[in-house]
Amino acid sequence: MDEHVRVVNDMWDAYRREGLEGILQFADADAVWRPHSADGREFATTEAYREFIAEMGGRNEIVDATLVSVEPHEDHVVVTGRLRVRRQGAIEDSPMVWIHRFRGDRIVFTASAPRLADALALAELEPA
Repeated sequence: MDEHVRVVNDMWDAYRREGLEGILQFADADAVWRPHSADGREFATTEAYREFIAEMGGRNEIVDATLVSVEPHEDHVVVTGRLRVRRQGAIEDSPMVWIHRFRGDRIVFTASAPRLADALALAELEPA
């Protein structure tokens, strides 16, 4: 199995045990995060994203993600699944694509969007 795929699978195992906080241990300190659940915000460091995650409870937000597939592509991995975000009395439930870019075995960039084309654009990658 591709090393990057193994890291992503380990990251999802950590997510299932620890929630969003669990995924951060797989990323470099200077990783860039563009999560769909942040409504267009970009986080320039893992610590900045950690702070956003820590504040979710105070904003009465709950994020629940489900893994469907993991596919390696050069220096990045494309993950498909579903994302349910609950906030302010509303629930958004949609298909989701996450793109993780690596440096060695550490994630240095993650973007997510409901459509592959949008996730690729956030990651500044060309469609295959």
